[in-house]
Amino acid sequence: MELLRLMFNSIMQHTMAVSGVSVILAAVACFCGYKLMKLGIALISGCAGFALGVIIFPYFVTGLSRPLLLLIALNCAALCVIIALKFKALGVFVLAVILGTALMNTITFPQTESWRIISMLIWAVVAVVSGVMAMQYEQKVIIFLSAAAGSAVIVDQVKNYVTLPGGTERSTLVFFAVLLCMGVAVQWLTTKK
Repeated sequence: MELLRLMFNSIMQHTMAVSGVSVILAAVACFCGYKLMKLGIALISGCAGFALGVIIFPYFVTGLSRPLLLLIALNCAALCVIIALKFKALGVFVLAVILGTALMNTITFPQTESWRIISMLIWAVVAVVSGVMAMQYEQKVIIFLSAAAGSAVIVDQVKNYVTLPGGTERSTLVFFAVLLCMGVAVQWLTTKK
């Protein structure tokens, strides 16, 4: 756990660089999401496996040195990648859940206690529906979700550094819609059916 905290704190000290990398990765997801689906599945499952290795193993075995813990975490990551790619439907489900959740992350709900519960329920429903639909209509759903999540992250990061013309909400929505349409069109036109 300490290793993850140190890595996270080190990365977050460079906010502008993190925002730039976020925009680049979001643009790749927006315009190449379906083509890079296997890579996305591998990255997500690898990160999950690494985090599980770093968090879980110290609870079972005490006194692990950092290099040994890192080796265990890397093996957990590799195992998770193999499982996710071997069982593609599981990987597609998890990828769609994460893309749906990333899209929901851009929606702001009121900060009252009742709205927190409602927003958590909405997030859960969107995540599960995204995953189930992706298993049924893989290409269409992954193209839409990756374009939408990528567009949402780009808009969210850009509006932190640039003042959009017109009303903030309206221009943000228009910017998102344009990016979404462009992302879906590019992916649809460049993907074999």
